[in-house]
Amino acid sequence: MDAYFVNSAIKKEEFEELEKYVLKHVSGEDFAGVRKNFKPTTNILEHSRDKAYWEGPVRETACPVQIRRSLEPLERRVPDVVGIGFAKCGTGTLQFLDCHPRVTMRSTEPKIYNSINTEIILKEMGYAATELDYLNFEAVKKEYLSKLPLVAKDEILIEKSPIYTEDDGNGQIEANAKAMKRINPNTKIIAIACDPIKRGYSMFQMEGRRTKIRLADHQNIKRCKACLHGTVNETIQEYTETISKEQYGPGTGFEEYVLGLRPFVDEFGAENVLLLDGENLIANPNEEWSRLLEFLGLEKDSLKFYHDKEKGFPCLESPLKYCLNGAKGISRKEDVRQLYPKETEIWRKAFSPKIKELISYMKICDKIDRKCCRKLKKEATSFSWAYEYAC
Repeated sequence: MDAYFVNSAIKKEEFEELEKYVLKHVSGEDFAGVRKNFKPTTNILEHSRDKAYWEGPVRETACPVQIRRSLEPLERRVPDVVGIGFAKCGTGTLQFLDCHPRVTMRSTEPKIYNSINTEIILKEMGYAATELDYLNFEAVKKEYLSKLPLVAKDEILIEKSPIYTEDDGNGQIEANAKAMKRINPNTKIIAIACDPIKRGYSMFQMEGRRTKIRLADHQNIKRCKACLHGTVNETIQEYTETISKEQYGPGTGFEEYVLGLRPFVDEFGAENVLLLDGENLIANPNEEWSRLLEFLGLEKDSLKFYHDKEKGFPCLESPLKYCLNGAKGISRKEDVRQLYPKETEIWRKAFSPKIKELISYMKICDKIDRKCCRKLKKEATSFSWAYEYAC
């Protein structure tokens, strides 16, 4: 057992207490498998390549300890579930799923569906596909598997890469959805939407942190598209001026949810696409997580959360007490509407049409009327943040 602690964030002296806690909080049917498999999770990277996104080491799977029920041999295969977005809406919280005895997930994003790989996958699907096209397809698939953790055949394997819903103006999202269906036609899709004003501010803050980190490491940021080339304040002023003139471009709309969702609904069916509320994941985590667990065919209360007052956002309570690392949830501790009241009012007006589109498309309301507005006005419900945009 000592060897397990060499490349792990878990210290030997705390391991026994963790084991007692977890075994006390798993179900009777999961107990035997979890006890047999319980060990610290191995670190595969000492440091994340993007410190603005993730602090500290990267583990083989997201949970700091292995909480796995299955006694089947581990293998490499394609995911059962894919988180497709949306960036800065809480997709990182999906990592908590790896602490479920029947789920496996890694914290890093495979980002396999990009313009090059998607073209290869779609070409192999064509009537004129050649032997070379097939070999290229197999190479992409092999690359995909190498970026995913080992998993048992009776576990749910999940990956998430918000880049899959980023629009390039040339149909990339549609191509991603078609390619994903070729890889696994039975894929279930998870998306998380949130208040676009908070989302935008969170994105600018993360890009600002990335710039500071890279400059501190003496890296050149000229070619970094995900860095700020000015202060956060300057970026907010420029963005506000842009949307005031209605000069929207590809990927600049933090409210563009339907654009990212529609291709996946078209390919996989609405019944296989779950839209979660990122704001409710913070305000009412157990309510929102019960929706997700039920969608995955798991017990609705098999993961339980609590609000950590010091961190200011929810942490996992059961089957393991565990919080995400320090790079998560930073910007949510500030009220962007108080910091930038004039700018965010301009954003609200600009974002309103697309949020109304989301409400209708995902059937959050049958139609936007008084009944819908009464529903959205209730603060303790999913998508209550949409009220100020729709009503």
